[in-house]
Amino acid sequence: MAWPPPVLPINRTNAVPQLDTHPADHNNANAAVNTIVTELGADPSGPYVDVTTRLARLEFVVYRPTVAGGILGPGAAVNVATVDIPAGSASRQMLFLYTGSFATNGAPALALDITNISGGIIFHTVVGAIASGTSHSIAGWVSVGAPGGTFNVNAHNIGASGDIDVSANPAYAQAAAIIYPT
Repeated sequence: MAWPPPVLPINRTNAVPQLDTHPADHNNANAAVNTIVTELGADPSGPYVDVTTRLARLEFVVYRPTVAGGILGPGAAVNVATVDIPAGSASRQMLFLYTGSFATNGAPALALDITNISGGIIFHTVVGAIASGTSHSIAGWVSVGAPGGTFNVNAHNIGASGDIDVSANPAYAQAAAIIYPT
């Protein structure tokens, strides 16, 4: 069947001179179908076989990170978020975002990075000097070439003095992974 289907009439009448709700039933059903067709748009399945396949290919998963406790002195690093990619499709693209609010003592400097399961750095950002209670984030595209896998966000205190408390505001830390098919 071609999409979208032709617009159905919603103004049928009954030529028989009697009270009859049959035309109104058709008009109501047709109006509902027209509303659905309008909502789905001109190409609801996109490049896929059908809408069900299209919806099944897109996943949006929000991960609540475990915020490591402790104080990061100069030169120290700690994992602040871990995302485990579910096994399934072997080829995915992932937009990964982490944002967190940190408490500080003195004048530390912050760097964040995303690493893969083997520890290789995929994305790295140097925030620099930070003030207590400020929020900082890192984001990047990650290619997931095999089913499953773990990606980590690490916080580093790259300052010569001062501390960063990565456990002070865990309620403000969020990690999100938006998984796309390739």
